Amino acid sequence: MQKVSAEFIDRGKLPLIIKSENANYNNMNYNTNFYDQVIITYDNNIISSNKLDLDFTENIVTIYDNVVYEGLNSSVKTDNIKINLITRKINIFMNDTK
Repeated sequence: MQKVSAEFIDRGKLPLIIKSENANYNNMNYNTNFYDQVIITYDNNIISSNKLDLDFTENIVTIYDNVVYEGLNSSVKTDNIKINLITRKINIFMNDTK
């Protein structure tokens, strides 16, 4: 798919919007791989990256490849962000531990 936009609404009625230039969608399990200029917006937060994998079978979102998080009071550059869709636990980490 090209020029992709996906919107998810949480229990608090806050939308999470994912946009990218391209995506591959799996009709069987709904897993989606977004790539090329990925932008995620959620409640005054913006995450940009080159790739995002939405894995519904494991309930995990993986954001990677040139990740930049920008919030109201800070910004962070990292290699990876993993979000558990069930627990909402977020892990931010680099590929090289040094």
